[in-house]
Amino acid sequence: MTNQFGGYVCVWLDKDAKRNQIYNELRHVISSLHIFDTSSKCDNYIRASTKENVVFVISNTFNESTIARLHDLPQLVCCYVLCSNQSEDFTWANQYSK
Repeated sequence: MTNQFGGYVCVWLDKDAKRNQIYNELRHVISSLHIFDTSSKCDNYIRASTKENVVFVISNTFNESTIARLHDLPQLVCCYVLCSNQSEDFTWANQYSK
């Protein structure tokens, strides 16, 4: 397996277990994919990953406070909010650079 994202870890926070196909497809390009269904476990993992570059994917089922808690951590290099409802208002996200 080739990791096209060398030096990066993908951390995915999602309550929807139905995304197994997506997770399996991602594992073909990202060898280090960590999936969490609770924000506390996810927070702990990211905070402990001080020697890694973390790409964070969060589903919109979690509120913005999760991003607010983690945004300023140096290991968090970018954050993506996964949402199937394109009309949902994400203006709050403009305050975050990652």
